[in-house]
Amino acid sequence: MKLAIAMLGLALPASVFAVDGVTLINQSTVMAAGGFPYKITQPGSYKLSGNLDASQVTVDAIQITVSNVTLDLNGFSIFGPPSMNPGAGSGVNIFNNVNFVIVRNGTISGFLYQVYQALTAAPGGGLFEDLVLTNGDFAHASFGTSSVVRHVILPGATSQISVTCPTVVTESVAAFIVRNINTTCALAANVGAVI
Repeated sequence: MKLAIAMLGLALPASVFAVDGVTLINQSTVMAAGGFPYKITQPGSYKLSGNLDASQVTVDAIQITVSNVTLDLNGFSIFGPPSMNPGAGSGVNIFNNVNFVIVRNGTISGFLYQVYQALTAAPGGGLFEDLVLTNGDFAHASFGTSSVVRHVILPGATSQISVTCPTVVTESVAAFIVRNINTTCALAANVGAVI
Protein backbone atom coordinates (compact mmCIF):
# COMPACT_ATOMS: atom_id res chain seq x y z
CA MET A 1 0.00 0.00 0.00
CA LYS A 2 2.79 2.43 0.90
CA LEU A 3 4.51 1.69 -2.43
CA ALA A 4 1.30 2.45 -4.36
CA ILE A 5 0.91 5.79 -2.55
CA ALA A 6 4.56 6.66 -3.19
CA MET A 7 4.22 5.79 -6.90
CA LEU A 8 1.04 7.91 -7.17
CA GLY A 9 2.96 10.87 -5.74
CA LEU A 10 5.67 10.44 -8.38
CA ALA A 11 3.15 10.29 -11.22
CA LEU A 12 1.45 13.61 -10.43
CA PRO A 13 3.02 16.95 -11.32
CA ALA A 14 4.10 18.92 -8.27
CA SER A 15 1.70 21.77 -9.09
CA VAL A 16 -1.28 19.65 -8.07
CA PHE A 17 -0.04 19.66 -4.50
CA ALA A 18 -1.32 22.66 -2.62
CA VAL A 19 -0.36 24.19 0.68
CA ASP A 20 -3.43 25.39 2.58
CA GLY A 21 -5.45 25.27 -0.64
CA VAL A 22 -2.88 27.30 -2.62
CA THR A 23 -1.44 25.76 -5.79
CA LEU A 24 2.33 26.29 -6.00
CA ILE A 25 3.97 27.19 -9.33
CA ASN A 26 7.68 27.09 -10.18
CA GLN A 27 9.84 26.29 -13.20
CA SER A 28 9.63 22.55 -12.58
CA THR A 29 5.84 22.50 -12.27
CA VAL A 30 5.48 24.59 -15.44
CA MET A 31 7.68 22.15 -17.38
CA ALA A 32 5.81 19.16 -15.91
CA ALA A 33 2.53 20.73 -17.11
CA GLY A 34 3.85 20.98 -20.70
CA GLY A 35 5.84 24.23 -20.57
CA PHE A 36 4.81 27.78 -21.32
CA PRO A 37 2.22 29.14 -21.36
CA TYR A 38 1.21 27.85 -17.94
CA LYS A 39 -2.60 27.88 -18.00
CA ILE A 40 -4.70 28.61 -14.94
CA THR A 41 -8.07 27.07 -15.79
CA GLN A 42 -9.60 26.61 -12.33
CA PRO A 43 -10.67 29.31 -9.84
CA GLY A 44 -8.56 29.49 -6.72
CA SER A 45 -5.30 30.70 -5.21
CA TYR A 46 -1.94 30.25 -6.92
CA LYS A 47 1.50 31.20 -5.65
CA LEU A 48 4.97 31.19 -7.15
CA SER A 49 7.47 29.16 -5.15
CA GLY A 50 10.39 30.18 -7.38
CA ASN A 51 11.29 32.37 -10.35
CA LEU A 52 9.89 31.55 -13.80
CA ASP A 53 12.23 31.88 -16.80
CA ALA A 54 10.29 32.20 -20.05
CA SER A 55 13.03 34.18 -21.79
CA GLN A 56 13.50 31.56 -24.51
CA VAL A 57 9.87 31.45 -25.66
CA THR A 58 7.66 33.85 -27.58
CA VAL A 59 4.38 33.09 -25.82
CA ASP A 60 2.71 34.16 -22.57
CA ALA A 61 4.29 32.94 -19.36
CA ILE A 62 0.97 32.56 -17.50
CA GLN A 63 -2.53 32.61 -18.97
CA ILE A 64 -5.54 33.08 -16.70
CA THR A 65 -8.58 31.74 -18.55
CA VAL A 66 -11.09 31.60 -15.67
CA SER A 67 -12.57 34.13 -13.22
CA ASN A 68 -11.96 34.28 -9.46
CA VAL A 69 -8.21 33.71 -9.41
CA THR A 70 -5.57 35.09 -7.05
CA LEU A 71 -1.97 34.92 -8.32
CA ASP A 72 0.63 35.80 -5.69
CA LEU A 73 4.11 36.17 -7.16
CA ASN A 74 5.36 35.79 -3.59
CA GLY A 75 8.33 38.12 -4.13
CA PHE A 76 9.60 36.11 -7.12
CA SER A 77 10.09 37.15 -10.75
CA ILE A 78 8.80 36.10 -14.14
CA PHE A 79 11.47 36.67 -16.81
CA GLY A 80 10.54 36.93 -20.48
CA PRO A 81 12.10 37.92 -23.79
CA PRO A 82 12.61 41.62 -24.56
CA SER A 83 9.65 43.50 -26.02
CA MET A 84 11.52 44.04 -29.27
CA ASN A 85 10.80 40.39 -30.03
CA PRO A 86 7.52 40.44 -32.04
CA GLY A 87 4.91 38.16 -30.54
CA ALA A 88 6.72 38.04 -27.22
CA GLY A 89 3.43 37.65 -25.39
CA SER A 90 2.67 38.69 -21.83
CA GLY A 91 4.02 37.81 -18.44
CA VAL A 92 0.46 37.38 -17.18
CA ASN A 93 -2.35 37.35 -19.75
CA ILE A 94 -5.89 37.58 -18.36
CA PHE A 95 -8.32 36.52 -21.06
CA ASN A 96 -11.45 38.32 -22.21
CA ASN A 97 -14.57 37.70 -20.09
CA VAL A 98 -12.39 36.69 -17.14
CA ASN A 99 -13.33 38.69 -14.06
CA PHE A 100 -12.28 39.20 -10.45
CA VAL A 101 -8.55 38.46 -10.72
CA ILE A 102 -5.85 39.50 -8.25
CA VAL A 103 -2.15 39.66 -9.21
CA ARG A 104 0.32 40.87 -6.59
CA ASN A 105 3.73 40.97 -4.99
CA GLY A 106 6.54 40.45 -7.50
CA THR A 107 8.44 41.45 -10.63
CA ILE A 108 7.67 40.74 -14.28
CA SER A 109 10.30 41.68 -16.86
CA GLY A 110 10.55 41.32 -20.62
CA PHE A 111 7.51 40.48 -22.75
CA LEU A 112 5.50 42.76 -25.01
CA TYR A 113 3.10 43.35 -22.08
CA GLN A 114 4.17 42.57 -18.55
CA VAL A 115 0.50 42.29 -17.52
CA TYR A 116 -2.36 42.23 -20.01
CA GLN A 117 -5.97 42.22 -18.89
CA ALA A 118 -8.44 42.20 -21.76
CA LEU A 119 -9.66 45.77 -22.02
CA THR A 120 -13.21 44.85 -22.98
CA ALA A 121 -13.83 42.45 -20.12
CA ALA A 122 -17.08 43.14 -18.32
CA PRO A 123 -17.68 43.46 -15.49
CA GLY A 124 -13.91 43.03 -15.27
CA GLY A 125 -12.76 43.69 -11.80
CA GLY A 126 -9.27 43.06 -10.61
CA LEU A 127 -6.68 44.08 -8.08
CA PHE A 128 -3.09 44.58 -9.22
CA GLU A 129 -0.73 45.63 -6.47
CA ASP A 130 2.87 45.68 -5.31
CA LEU A 131 4.27 44.91 -8.76
CA VAL A 132 7.44 46.00 -10.56
CA LEU A 133 6.97 45.68 -14.32
CA THR A 134 10.11 46.24 -16.38
CA ASN A 135 11.42 45.91 -19.90
CA GLY A 136 14.38 48.15 -20.47
CA ASP A 137 13.09 51.58 -21.41
CA PHE A 138 9.67 50.25 -22.40
CA ALA A 139 7.31 48.58 -19.97
CA HIS A 140 3.62 48.25 -20.77
CA ALA A 141 0.69 47.03 -18.69
CA SER A 142 -2.98 47.02 -19.62
CA PHE A 143 -5.82 46.83 -17.11
CA GLY A 144 -9.51 46.31 -17.88
CA THR A 145 -12.58 47.94 -16.41
CA SER A 146 -13.44 48.09 -12.71
CA SER A 147 -9.90 47.40 -11.54
CA VAL A 148 -7.67 48.83 -8.83
CA VAL A 149 -4.01 49.38 -9.72
CA ARG A 150 -1.98 50.18 -6.60
CA HIS A 151 1.76 50.36 -5.94
CA VAL A 152 2.65 49.35 -9.51
CA ILE A 153 6.03 50.60 -10.80
CA LEU A 154 6.88 50.73 -14.51
CA PRO A 155 10.32 52.34 -14.85
CA GLY A 156 11.47 53.67 -18.22
CA ALA A 157 11.09 56.80 -20.31
CA THR A 158 8.33 55.28 -22.45
CA SER A 159 6.63 53.04 -19.89
CA GLN A 160 2.85 53.03 -20.01
CA ILE A 161 -0.14 51.97 -17.93
CA SER A 162 -3.29 51.62 -20.07
CA VAL A 163 -6.66 51.41 -18.37
CA THR A 164 -10.30 51.04 -19.30
CA CYS A 165 -12.56 53.02 -17.02
CA PRO A 166 -13.89 52.91 -14.47
CA THR A 167 -10.54 52.02 -12.93
CA VAL A 168 -8.54 53.48 -10.05
CA VAL A 169 -4.78 53.92 -10.38
CA THR A 170 -3.12 55.04 -7.17
CA GLU A 171 0.45 55.37 -5.87
CA SER A 172 1.84 54.01 -9.12
CA VAL A 173 4.67 55.15 -11.38
CA ALA A 174 4.82 55.19 -15.19
CA ALA A 175 5.89 57.70 -17.82
CA PHE A 176 2.37 57.58 -19.30
CA ILE A 177 -0.99 56.64 -17.84
CA VAL A 178 -3.61 56.52 -20.58
CA ARG A 179 -7.33 55.81 -20.87
CA ASN A 180 -8.46 53.40 -23.55
CA ILE A 181 -12.01 54.75 -23.59
CA ASN A 182 -13.00 58.40 -23.27
CA THR A 183 -14.39 58.17 -19.75
CA THR A 184 -13.28 59.39 -16.36
CA CYS A 185 -10.77 57.45 -14.29
CA ALA A 186 -9.71 58.19 -10.75
CA LEU A 187 -5.98 58.76 -10.67
CA ALA A 188 -4.30 59.75 -7.44
CA ALA A 189 -0.72 60.33 -6.33
CA ASN A 190 0.84 59.15 -9.57
CA VAL A 191 4.23 60.10 -10.89
CA GLY A 192 4.26 60.52 -14.64
CA ALA A 193 1.58 61.74 -17.01
CA VAL A 194 -1.59 62.17 -15.00
CA ILE A 195 -4.70 62.27 -17.19
